[in-house]
Amino acid sequence: TIESDFGMKLTVFFGNSWTKLKGDELRIYFDNENSLFSEFIHYKADENLISFSQAILWGLAHRSNLSAIKSKILQDINESKDIRDIIVTMWEEHGNLVQTAQKLYIHRNSLQYKLDKFASLSGLNLKKLDDLAFCYLLILTD
Repeated sequence: TIESDFGMKLTVFFGNSWTKLKGDELRIYFDNENSLFSEFIHYKADENLISFSQAILWGLAHRSNLSAIKSKILQDINESKDIRDIIVTMWEEHGNLVQTAQKLYIHRNSLQYKLDKFASLSGLNLKKLDDLAFCYLLILTD
C-alpha cells in the first residue's frame, strides 16, 4: 500500500539476533549490519527483502568490513562443543543431517540438539544453506 499510494520503494532488512552481549557490543554489531545493508542496497537496489544470511554472504564476497560480526560468530563457533566439526561435515554432506550424524558417529537427535543450541547462541540456523555456507567460509578463513 505504501509503495503504490505514495510512489515509494520499501525495503526490509532482517538482521541477526545477538545473544550474550556485553556493554555496547549490540551497538557495534548493529553498526556493522547497518553498514553491510547499506552497501548491499547500494549495489543491489532491486531487492525488497534482504535477510542477514543473504547480506552477509554478499558482504564476504565483496570484502565488506564485517570484522565485528565475523569475530562474534567465530567466537560462538569456538565456544560450542563439536560445532566446528559439525559445520565442516554438514558442508561436505551437502546439509544432509542423517549422513552428517552417521559420519560423526552421533545420533541424529544429538545432532539436532547441537544445531538448535548453536542457533539459539548465534542466531544462525545451520540447516539453512546460507547460514551453513557463511559459517563454513568463516572456518576456512580462520
